[in-house]
Amino acid sequence: MLKKIKKHYTNKPIQTFFILLVLVWSAYEITLTALASNAALTKEFMHSRYVMVWPIVDKKVKLYHYAEEWTTPALNGLMHLDYKNIKVTAYPTKSGNQVFATYYQNLNKNNYEISFPLDGSLSKAHFSTVDAKYYLIAKNATIAEEKLGKTIDKLTREIEQSRGELLGALAKMKIYRLIYLVLRLIVVLLFLKWSGERSKFTEDERLSNR
Repeated sequence: MLKKIKKHYTNKPIQTFFILLVLVWSAYEITLTALASNAALTKEFMHSRYVMVWPIVDKKVKLYHYAEEWTTPALNGLMHLDYKNIKVTAYPTKSGNQVFATYYQNLNKNNYEISFPLDGSLSKAHFSTVDAKYYLIAKNATIAEEKLGKTIDKLTREIEQSRGELLGALAKMKIYRLIYLVLRLIVVLLFLKWSGERSKFTEDERLSNR
């Protein structure tokens, strides 16, 4: 393989350089997508051209922003996503994932929203009152049942199921992105190959006409 690359570089250095550049960049993007956290992928798909693709992949996804937010510099670019009983908010900032997910037991009632992570354990899930923040853990079982009307175990199962459904839609988006990156790589390589062959044909034709 290395011998072929060296031979190709000797004959067509510029074309070889661009091919290697495309290979390295594509490998980087594919690896980054494959290893990205759920929060990072969600943010990416809420602030890129994939915004148009996501609702097509799963019709339950609704992406939007509030007009007034665009007039406030601190909220500029803030995006929202609704998926059944889950609402996700994502900031366009480059520092950190900046993705916040909340679960609502009933969207049509004024009830407590439960914030939860898109990655890892749901032990970090919590709800807030005027006075304090309460995590869905054993020591808060009494107040959680009093405020939320359900046991922590039942709520955790509900959130886990809803999160799993959302992440299922996210997984489809991830697959589509990987397919797109691979196809783009193939097309670019074919274009470079065709461009090199055409240049060689043009050069041979010019020499034969002398």
